[in-house]
Amino acid sequence: MLEAVQNCPMCASDRHYPRFKDVPDFVFHATDERWTVEQCEACESLFLAERPVPASIGRYYERYYTHADQDASAAISGISVQSGLAKKLANSWRNHKYGSRRPSLGALGVAIVGATPPLRGWIEAECRHLPVQPAGAAPLRVLDVGHGDARFLRFVREIGYQAAGVEIDPKAVAQAKSDGLDVHQGDIDSALQIWGEASFDFITLSHVIEHVHEPRHVIAVANRLLRPSGRLWIECPNPASNGIKRYGMHWRDLDPPRHICIPSFKALRDIAAETGIVVEKRHSRPFVPFEVYPFSARASGQSGKSGYLAAARAEITNSLANGPREWQTITFRKAS
Repeated sequence: MLEAVQNCPMCASDRHYPRFKDVPDFVFHATDERWTVEQCEACESLFLAERPVPASIGRYYERYYTHADQDASAAISGISVQSGLAKKLANSWRNHKYGSRRPSLGALGVAIVGATPPLRGWIEAECRHLPVQPAGAAPLRVLDVGHGDARFLRFVREIGYQAAGVEIDPKAVAQAKSDGLDVHQGDIDSALQIWGEASFDFITLSHVIEHVHEPRHVIAVANRLLRPSGRLWIECPNPASNGIKRYGMHWRDLDPPRHICIPSFKALRDIAAETGIVVEKRHSRPFVPFEVYPFSARASGQSGKSGYLAAARAEITNSLANGPREWQTITFRKAS
């Protein structure tokens, strides 16, 4: 069952126009239906003109990616890296910054990462820009909403912080529970019922906000869950990215109908501010074009090779000119 969306889910404006029409589910092929993607004139967010109602959205995830074995490979923005050397290089920086004890290259790895800003940016983003607690301070209490394979929560626990999570997928919850993690099946409202207000220092929404029917509500509940001066970390696709300008309706991160609304930075900033959360930092996550562009190129009838070449150019241009990133990665801070 579908429902028409009259107002922008982010800013509630009724001023919007069809940005893309007749868009298929070209990512997971869960349906033969076609979708219209609207763009809000007020905040520039993207959203589906008609979207599945919450009760029927599940069938569109039947072919969605499964939660992979967190020990199977390292990842750069979702790209599998089989090399043990890559893992050890990333672990070198994690161990150096957070005190984890993973197999690494030691001081050599720290030096390499320290001298390579894009590589350091990837690792920092994979760690979701967790703050480092001063010696003797109480451990941070961290909530991951939509924890997936719980890879991040395992790292949080490993470095001595308190980890908690909620996730809709019962299989993912069962797997995380079997590893002794404090996780529950449900959404952010479930987290509020389970742990109560002002329970967390750090909350992460990693590629979650674009999937929910009520993004404004999710951010408002996150605010209630945060302690004073707590931080909210959000990552999601960027509707102002160069990728969408290049590939249009074949941009992989449109992903209808699972991506119900792709918020603009302005919309995220303004909604957070309404609840008393301000932008602390917009981060630069590198390497994402290497995942997004080849898929988008093939979907648009081009070769995957052309996508990789375009990704290389985009990465260089973004690094030199601080251009728009494919994904938005933002840390917000709640008022003290």
